[in-house]
Amino acid sequence: MDKIINQVLKENTIGIWKLDGNQLYGNDCFLDLIGVPKEMDAQACLKFHLSHVHPEDQEQFGEYVRKLSEERTEIVYRFLHPEKGVMMIRCSGKKMEDGTIAGIHQDISDIVRLEKDKILETYLAETNEKLRNQNVAQNDYYKEILDELPCGVFAYTVKEHKIVHLNKRALDMFHIDSLEKVQCKMRSIFEKFEYPDSTTNERLIALRKYDNSVDFEVIINPKETYEVHALAKSKVFMNPDHERIIITCFLDVSNMVMLKKALEQAKEGSAAKSAFLFNMSHDLRTPLNAIIGFSELMKSHWDDQEVSRNYLNKINESSQYLLSLINNILEMSKIESGKEELKEKPWDIYTSCDDLLQFFEPDIRRKNQTLNYAVNIKHNMILTDSLKIREIYMNLMSNAIKYTDAGGTISFSLEEIEREEGVSDYKGIIQDTGIGISKDWLLTLN
Repeated sequence: MDKIINQVLKENTIGIWKLDGNQLYGNDCFLDLIGVPKEMDAQACLKFHLSHVHPEDQEQFGEYVRKLSEERTEIVYRFLHPEKGVMMIRCSGKKMEDGTIAGIHQDISDIVRLEKDKILETYLAETNEKLRNQNVAQNDYYKEILDELPCGVFAYTVKEHKIVHLNKRALDMFHIDSLEKVQCKMRSIFEKFEYPDSTTNERLIALRKYDNSVDFEVIINPKETYEVHALAKSKVFMNPDHERIIITCFLDVSNMVMLKKALEQAKEGSAAKSAFLFNMSHDLRTPLNAIIGFSELMKSHWDDQEVSRNYLNKINESSQYLLSLINNILEMSKIESGKEELKEKPWDIYTSCDDLLQFFEPDIRRKNQTLNYAVNIKHNMILTDSLKIREIYMNLMSNAIKYTDAGGTISFSLEEIEREEGVSDYKGIIQDTGIGISKDWLLTLN
């Protein structure tokens, strides 16, 4: 029976010990667990054991030894085995009737290791689940916002043509009612794109190899009853998984194209019509570029909701301004009659100009230009047609950025010149270090 008991104790790495004064005795398993030879005397065995308790557990072990003389006590501590290294030991003992103290000494290193692994595995699983839920919630948040934009947004991977996102406006333009159908009809959708500029297709194909952007016009589903004419911009981005994706924004200008055809057929007000058609693309591209630019900045701060929300607000402001331009353009009666009525309303010129300048932040950042901004006004609330003022500043700023080299400087100043009580002149000046206007042109204008 004793042989069987010893075998069971050994297989479970449990040693039996007895402490008699300053002498420590133990069975073969105990001596092996603490790493001493069987012939070592009991006094030396005690000194060896005490000296190999982990330094950080010495105080806790001393308190355990003190309590052993009073009550049954148990401890888990680290023991420095001369060959096996650090071991986790569970030791329990109690005082016997003859005054000695006896107990067991068990190696639980494997048990502790398994428990730690299990705890770590559980923690990692919970953390991953939490991150997945946060990611899903964040993606839903951004998708809901993108669905509210007045322009179509289409994003897909370059390598596999896998759709990343397609908002509601884009689905309407493609005349498809679900995202699943789009993935199956990717090739047929692209085949129904018609480009007025013959170089467009070649420039778009180049995006598969080079990180760049392309501005273009496109007719979606040509010659169909649901034909769509759009101004678009495609740009290459790198997503968090280091996949190259192409994001394209489509602005539906079908109504404006129809109006253009009607103007050409009527052949009335040719000068006004020419100016309208010339300026239409420029005016619309300015806020459209702002939307694309802030979308690019938002992509690089995807994990920071506060920064992303700021860029989304700017995208919304650009979209609202874009919508105002479109509504103004669609009022064709103004062009037909050759008259324009001012819609004067109270307007905060300071805040609005500040917001307006932020539209150009992506373009200025991209060309590494410097913007100096100076305001000297007493009254920021004025009565004016704000859309007309914003259109003027938009055109001037857009040209300043376009014709100023990278690293150049653009200055914007706004000054109030008071004439009499309640009446003031406001002088806005935009200067740049670009090519300027030649003297010959100035003489022609004069």
